Amino acid sequence: MLKDIRAKQHKGFDCTSVDEVVAVESPFTIRCMGYEFRGFATPIELKELCIGHLATQGIIGRMEDIGKLDVIVEDNGFTLWASINAHPFVLKGGMGISLDPDDIYKMNDYVRENAELFDKSGALHYAYVFDTKGNIQCNAYDIGRMNAIDKVVGKCLQMRLDLNDKIIYTTGRIATRTVEKAIRAHIPAIISKAPPMYEAIELAKERGITLIGFSRGRRYNDYTG
Repeated sequence: MLKDIRAKQHKGFDCTSVDEVVAVESPFTIRCMGYEFRGFATPIELKELCIGHLATQGIIGRMEDIGKLDVIVEDNGFTLWASINAHPFVLKGGMGISLDPDDIYKMNDYVRENAELFDKSGALHYAYVFDTKGNIQCNAYDIGRMNAIDKVVGKCLQMRLDLNDKIIYTTGRIATRTVEKAIRAHIPAIISKAPPMYEAIELAKERGITLIGFSRGRRYNDYTG
């Protein structure tokens, strides 16, 4: 979600008026049976955000675990109320997968060609879910890279898509939280056009997650292979 504005652009000692495109953000709160999380997000696909967040926190494992989900619009943002029919779960054991370079390059090409709002504003992160052959399953965007991951995971749960053999591709850097979200959502591989953090690499190795960074064009770094 973008807004058009006017700005004054300074170059050296020259100043001109220019048209700019900026991203919109809104505060949100997720409440689920005693659990509460607050943040800022692009105000679209909020149910998907809530579903995915609960999944990547290990609170639910499938769509059927949610009893009720309501989005309430308030003066200062949104509140998402959820009730669940399940207990939190913990994923155990490794589950990494091997990826063919041609399939990774296929994903790189898709990401390069399908990030229009990022190209316009420079302020939105994308998250994509691919199968192991590089075929797109779904995508989402948000001002926050973690929100984008939550949204795309939420979409996958709504689609009843099995994530055990899928790849999540993010435009943001890979932090420890990124790997934790993948573990809890049963996603065996993470790819990013950006770099990973050291602790994220160590956690991915420990938990058997395939982790690839600096994935652009016809190159990438495999940190767990």
